[in-house]
Amino acid sequence: KPFKVKFAYECNDPYSVEQEIHNEINGQGKRINKNREFFEIDFDEAVSLIKGIGTKYKGNVLPLT
Repeated sequence: KPFKVKFAYECNDPYSVEQEIHNEINGQGKRINKNREFFEIDFDEAVSLIKGIGTKYKGNVLPLT
């Protein structure tokens, strides 16, 4: 089943944002497979987490075209 883009975000340090998000989600035990970057998390919770961490890195939500 193909993935569907539902949210886009830009920031000045995407690597750090990704690492912080993974650390947070891993700490909550929501990683499905330790060898893959797949998580079981509600969409709204994920968006909130991205926005919260992303603000430290001058992040902005991007429009989907």
